[in-house]
Amino acid sequence: MIQEARGVVAREAPSPGSAALEPLRALPGLVHACLLDESTGRVLAELGTDGGAARAVLEWGRRAGAVADERRLSLEDLIVTSDTAYHLIRAIGESRSDGRWVYLLVDRERGNLALARRRLAAVTTVGARSSTRPAVR
Repeated sequence: MIQEARGVVAREAPSPGSAALEPLRALPGLVHACLLDESTGRVLAELGTDGGAARAVLEWGRRAGAVADERRLSLEDLIVTSDTAYHLIRAIGESRSDGRWVYLLVDRERGNLALARRRLAAVTTVGARSSTRPAVR
């Protein structure tokens, strides 16, 4: 059963990543949103839960990005649909090489794909202007 996203699940101290996900909090049909750091494999910020789908979709995003690079194309976002949900992923920062991605899981019955893409673009714009990488000590 899909449950509505209720709030940020703290995996570490609040970060700029938590603020970056704010435009998604009221997205109709939102089940899960997270900010992933590809280089460390860490979830930097999260709304709701996904049952592990984010990592699989991130791998598809990496593969699609590699194909786009080979063809000298720009990958804006990746959308995977199932009978119950929309899965969206988008690189955040100046380029995909920054290693940060935003993932969305939206319930198809309650959500709107076009609105989800717009909100995802807003998150990646905010994230590109702020550093979401954890401090190195």
